[in-house]
Amino acid sequence: LAVYHVFLYRYSGQSDFGIGAPLANRHYKGSENLIGLFINTVVMRPRLEVSQSFEEFLKNIKSFSLDAFSNNDVPFEMIVKELNPQRELSHNPLFQVLFDFRNTPRPALEFPDLQIDIIEQESGTVKFDLVLSMEQTSDGLNGIFGFNTDLFKRETIQKLIGYFTTLVENIVENP
Repeated sequence: LAVYHVFLYRYSGQSDFGIGAPLANRHYKGSENLIGLFINTVVMRPRLEVSQSFEEFLKNIKSFSLDAFSNNDVPFEMIVKELNPQRELSHNPLFQVLFDFRNTPRPALEFPDLQIDIIEQESGTVKFDLVLSMEQTSDGLNGIFGFNTDLFKRETIQKLIGYFTTLVENIVENP
């Protein structure tokens, strides 16, 4: 999330913007065995101070994120209703970029006398201007960018992926 925020700052020149973050909402004992989608979106709006090091920003964003995650029970629709932003059907009222981090391993589905293959299906559409989905695997982190084709060309996103990769490498070398 911190790297994505710095990346968006460098690309846009803005230091104050919202990033949506979907969170699994199964932390109550009674919901563990229920079937259905239990996800709530939290809006992250950490402020990046240009003078701070990445290490300082990383500490700040960790604290900021933990505070935001503690409000996961508040439905997104309730926040929108309370803030009452100017609404347009063309975009989300509180954020246009999303960071989706998956760090929970997928459970193995095993049934006697039945073979199951998981097939990833691309929907072909995204609901936001730019989406970065990251998944923690045994091989490390894998990521994919989704984007609004009315705003970005594939070539532009390919360049952005190169910039993002360079940013990650530079942060690792010199935070």
